Amino acid sequence: EEIEAHFLEELINTVTISAESVNSVKGLLSLILSKVRENRDMCILIFSDHGDKNFLRSILNIFLPNAVENWASSLSLPEKDASLLFYFISGGAVSIIEEWLRGGFGWDEADLVAKLDSMIMMTQKAFIEAQ
Repeated sequence: EEIEAHFLEELINTVTISAESVNSVKGLLSLILSKVRENRDMCILIFSDHGDKNFLRSILNIFLPNAVENWASSLSLPEKDASLLFYFISGGAVSIIEEWLRGGFGWDEADLVAKLDSMIMMTQKAFIEAQ
């Protein structure tokens, strides 16, 4: 629990400080993936089948308020719809990051960031068009 709390605090500090200067989803994804890589051994334990699934929820809850507020405003969505979009996108992104960890970081980090960014942008576009 202490290890998870420390990593969560470190992640919050990195994202909070750096997110102000990052103007894209790509930048934020790069920050998250580099933090995961830096803390590889701990992340493998946390994200394993024996890890604490509530920890993943804690990470998602860090980003939820800002993401919902930004998406509601920039995409002209009701907050309820922006929340649905957030959970859908973040759930997929977390699953991909878990696979990246389990595969021993087999995918090129920059390529993974670009693909995740593309998937997020396409999902947002499809969601808005479906409205």
